[in-house]
Amino acid sequence: MKLLLKWLMISSLALFLVGCGDKTVLYSGLAENDANDIIAELNQHQIAAQKLIEKAGISVAVDAENIERSVKILDSAGLPRKARTNLGEVFQKSGVISSPMEERARYIYALSQEVESTLAQIDGVVVARVHVVLPERLAPGEPVQPASASVFIKYHNTLDPDSIEPRIRQMVSTSIPGLAGKSDKDLAIVFVPAQTYEDKIEVRSEER
Repeated sequence: MKLLLKWLMISSLALFLVGCGDKTVLYSGLAENDANDIIAELNQHQIAAQKLIEKAGISVAVDAENIERSVKILDSAGLPRKARTNLGEVFQKSGVISSPMEERARYIYALSQEVESTLAQIDGVVVARVHVVLPERLAPGEPVQPASASVFIKYHNTLDPDSIEPRIRQMVSTSIPGLAGKSDKDLAIVFVPAQTYEDKIEVRSEER
């Protein structure tokens, strides 16, 4: 019986190794949608990727010879995307009493994360960053400092900044307290084109 179990374990391990071949894990601990996006992007460049489901998340593996090329392709595409937290996660009950300043900082952070997450859903956006300043009275008797925000967008050439900027401006201004109806100087939006990766594959001519 022990010999049979040992033989089954060895056989299973052998099948696993054959299935993986000499592939190397490129990224691990991914959400399924991120793993699918990575595999789809690599497939467009004729790189076969394998999805491995593990307890800590999903891993994506490629042939060892394609590691460097895969990293450059995915970096150009902004993959995998930055993990963001939402308001519920930031303010989940922990039993620890926070000071008003800490609560304000956490709220600003969560708010910027929520807006970034929405901007990242726009087709053609590679990276989105948002910095928020909420209305605040710095000292008693002082005027209230107005709300403001700055938005950084790195984009693919498939995105037209001129056509999308008014919609981004409207979305951000209505998402941040105190910013709706303010002048454009209180909301700065910067668009930067992403560097396009030129995928060069060396093709060897066959000798005749």
